[in-house]
Amino acid sequence: MTRDQRATPNSHPERNTIGRPITLRTAHESLGRPRTVLIIDDDEGIRAALADIVHDEGVVVATASDGARALDYLGSNTPQLIFLDLMMPGVNGWEFITEIRRRESAHAIPIVLVSSARSLPEEAARLGVWHYLRKPFQLVDVTRAIQQRFAVCTTRNS
Repeated sequence: MTRDQRATPNSHPERNTIGRPITLRTAHESLGRPRTVLIIDDDEGIRAALADIVHDEGVVVATASDGARALDYLGSNTPQLIFLDLMMPGVNGWEFITEIRRRESAHAIPIVLVSSARSLPEEAARLGVWHYLRKPFQLVDVTRAIQQRFAVCTTRNS
């Protein structure tokens, strides 16, 4: 199967575009919840690339094409990590962060900003996010962020 074929919607039953069930079982389910990452980006190619990397790390993936859909998802789900684009139509990354900081159930979820903005380091510091990746991102940087986050989760839940 080529990388392009793997990136098509619904090619992985464990990938969850908002509204579709997640079926992948992970080791974290024995702790009461699967390891889950929410990817929010209006660029379908970026979402698919990030989803492939996250999936290859054995983590359940949910995706949203904008902040409004992601906020809907967070109404009934709590991922352990969010990859967030800043510049999107509708509810953008800044507005998304402002809204989830108000929500008791979501305010502490670590966020990785993924953007090509020149001021990304400053924006990340100002917004108080966990990490940031500059587009175009490197596979190793995404993998490292996932591994660091879930190493923390595993340690805290052990």
